[in-house]
Amino acid sequence: MAKNIQIICYNQIEYWNKRENALSFYKNAERCCEGSERERYMNIVDDLEDGKALCEDGCSLSAEYLRANGRIMKVDNPDGTRDYNGKIWYPKN
Repeated sequence: MAKNIQIICYNQIEYWNKRENALSFYKNAERCCEGSERERYMNIVDDLEDGKALCEDGCSLSAEYLRANGRIMKVDNPDGTRDYNGKIWYPKN
């Protein structure tokens, strides 16, 4: 599967296959938080709704810097995305 969406949140890049899955996840996160954390999620939701392929929380470092320093979210599934095989995957420890 193609990694269609990149999201930068808390200085990590994460990949999503489907915009709808990422939008649902971050809208829920936005509803469950307040203050600066909610604002981060709102920025991501806005970027997703605008159709951007690279969505940012507005507080993290640049994508180039994060990639160069290996700040890619590691998830325990075959393609490395957060929404593989109809399930939302969380970072592995």
